[in-house]
Amino acid sequence: MADEQVDGFAPGTIVEVRDEAWIIRSAERLKNDAWAVSCTGASELVRDTEPSRPDVTRCP
Repeated sequence: MADEQVDGFAPGTIVEVRDEAWIIRSAERLKNDAWAVSCTGASELVRDTEPSRPDVTRCP
């Protein structure tokens, strides 16, 4: 993904982070071109849980 341009994160999209699947609930672009992403666990280990801290992802 490092070479891809990201325009946003659509709600309902499943992403893999640290070998676990997460469903994006919402995403907001911040003023510093980072993204605040809210998600819920989808894979067996994290199902129906939320991350312990909000993730902020920087995109080019």
